[in-house]
Amino acid sequence: MSVLKKLSISVQLAVQANNSKSEFLANMSHEIRTPMNAVIGMTNLALNTDLDETQRNFISKAHMSAEALLHILNDILDFSKIEAGKLEMESTDFSLKRVFDNTCHMIHSSAEERGVSYSTKISAEVPDALIGDPMRLGQVLLNLINNAVKFTSEGGKIEVDVSLQAESDRDCVIRCSIKDNGIGISTEQQEKLFQPFTQADSSTTRKYGGTGLGLVICSQIVKAMGGELQVDSELGKGSDFHFTVRLGKLQQTVAVVQPGDDEGGNIAEWKEQLKGVRLLLVEDNEVNQELATMILTMNGIDVEVADNGQEALDMLRKESFDGILMDCQMPVMDGYDATRRIREQERFRDLPIIALTANAMKGDRERALASGMNGFITKPINHDALFSTMARWINKKS
Repeated sequence: MSVLKKLSISVQLAVQANNSKSEFLANMSHEIRTPMNAVIGMTNLALNTDLDETQRNFISKAHMSAEALLHILNDILDFSKIEAGKLEMESTDFSLKRVFDNTCHMIHSSAEERGVSYSTKISAEVPDALIGDPMRLGQVLLNLINNAVKFTSEGGKIEVDVSLQAESDRDCVIRCSIKDNGIGISTEQQEKLFQPFTQADSSTTRKYGGTGLGLVICSQIVKAMGGELQVDSELGKGSDFHFTVRLGKLQQTVAVVQPGDDEGGNIAEWKEQLKGVRLLLVEDNEVNQELATMILTMNGIDVEVADNGQEALDMLRKESFDGILMDCQMPVMDGYDATRRIREQERFRDLPIIALTANAMKGDRERALASGMNGFITKPINHDALFSTMARWINKKS
């Protein structure tokens, strides 16, 4: 056998192995997210009912643990994308202040619980209306600030400082510093920080937990945004994680929105708009059927349920709906085929169809939109994303 033939076979085997790995990760993501949606959703609903102090404590801790498990899952999936060279970066208009406000909102309770003060200072010269990937930027900030909170003792403080490092007519380089007065990191430990599946030392893992992937992911995101993540730290005296990112500048002042805020507004306005609409929920998992139905009906939305795509088609022949929430991976007929068959019928060409799915890998959104769906929501369900996406596409028929 020639060298070229052997090389060709080796390449084919490598491609097959990579495809098998991607398929495995996609299936695992779906299989984990489906029950996670039920755990997070049901505990969230339970926390909004009348509970005694002991019950609320138990359910609250179960809910927080489920959120932590989801964070670990997201880290593993992001790292798999980095390994495959498929880390996704978007380019959209956004407000820098809005990104920091959202981050502050998300870490407020954990900082307060640990007795740690938190402040953000954005220099006046930093442009607010920018072009880039606000979700990935927010992911980096949230990870670094959460780490600072985790490794800072009660009474400590965290200072976030944002400054302008360079600027041109078209873009700018922004520097972000997250400084704490926590446990600090020795010089030897710092060498391990940006290596996958490692922590500063084994005792850190035992005491504070974590996958050892967060900083690797942050470093790669920052690199993809034209910058670098670095750390200055001294054991026992705190740490300063700082990074730069290059972002585009909007040439004129415009209203900018965040992902999930396509039509602006807030969750109360979205819910009010959706009151009285009639939805068809296409979902094969009984627990997730119950969860989604409860979330929707509690907010004045009428819901009918189909167990699979074929059943959805049968129901559409007999009944009228204002929109469809469509799972993608189902027996009998999946959501992609069902959507294509719905779109083949002239009377359903403009019927809003939104994916509500545990498929969260690269290409899943594109596949859903290509089949004819209008929007895409991943499980576990985020209430803001659910109602903002529905409000964008669905209105009650007169």
